[in-house]
Amino acid sequence: MRFWIDFTHPAHVNWFAPVAYKIRANGYKLLLTVRDDTETVHLLRYWFKDFKVVGSYGGPSLEDKLKAYARRVTLLSKILRHLKVGALLTHSPDSTWTAYYYNIPIVVVTDEPHAKAVSKLTLPLADRVISPSVIGLERLLSFGACREKIMFFKGVTEYSAIKMMEKIDVDVIRELNLDSSRPVATVRLPAWKSSFLQGNPYLPLIYRLIKSAVRYLLEKYDCQVVILPRDLGEAPLFKEYYRKGVIIPSTPVYGLKLFQTSKIVITGGSATARESSLLGTPTLLCMPPLTDYRSGLMPEDEYLRDSGLIFSTYNEHEIRDFIDRVMSGDYDISKAVKKVTSNFEDPSDLMVKAILSVAKDE
Repeated sequence: MRFWIDFTHPAHVNWFAPVAYKIRANGYKLLLTVRDDTETVHLLRYWFKDFKVVGSYGGPSLEDKLKAYARRVTLLSKILRHLKVGALLTHSPDSTWTAYYYNIPIVVVTDEPHAKAVSKLTLPLADRVISPSVIGLERLLSFGACREKIMFFKGVTEYSAIKMMEKIDVDVIRELNLDSSRPVATVRLPAWKSSFLQGNPYLPLIYRLIKSAVRYLLEKYDCQVVILPRDLGEAPLFKEYYRKGVIIPSTPVYGLKLFQTSKIVITGGSATARESSLLGTPTLLCMPPLTDYRSGLMPEDEYLRDSGLIFSTYNEHEIRDFIDRVMSGDYDISKAVKKVTSNFEDPSDLMVKAILSVAKDE
């Protein structure tokens, strides 16, 4: 039997690669498709070589997104037309639509129902919906998910990849030519092209706070600051710091390994915050607040913040105080990580179970 897994975002590599690894280890065939996004393709290569690059990212424009979706559905259809597949694991509308047309059972994984368009276009068609329990039943039902088809797990979607990090053989110190005797600070910029952040009035503030934090780290602590942009077009934002120790990799870096090496992580994206904090690295989440949630944070991030793993603020003085505490060694989250993860379930196990339960014989 063959299973189809679709990757359309860098975060999906850490969601789905462990599932693909386990499915293949059990003797099943795989169809791995990935949207042509430089970062996603590059990161997936750390796990697998035999995947198909299908379609491209439409960018921040709604019209361009729709055109890219339509093109990708056409391309996926050409592949599926002559291929029998037992089930699909996905987060994306384009593969969901294609699978539904070909009567392929669909397992949708979601941890961001605030992405309303994606949720409305995937959850109602899913044979199984998998989500962190902190998301809550009512939120998924509001987007058309069927109550009987929802499967919750304790924890976060990124946890599987963290448990399987030994499968990835990469030396980021050597890859980025870092000085192992000096502290490393990693900075991840916001996902400004995502539909749920379009028009968010806080984006300029977030960039100002992140730039201020970078300047503070360079001037006071002589850090090696590695900035992970969403695309290289953001690099000029930090050109004034190039000679002071800022590194902007020309190719994507496997984040988990870099976060593990870092003394501190500052991020405008929630997936990075979850990954780095669960690795025990002190993490500042400085993400544009989301109006869908009372706290402004995604439920998983709010849970990790309240559990002492993530620090989140929009106050420049509090950010500097956080940096000072971390750099002085007065900020240890290792006990909090151990306590929180003791109750976690491995979501990849649930995904494998879901795929097998809905699979249609070839």
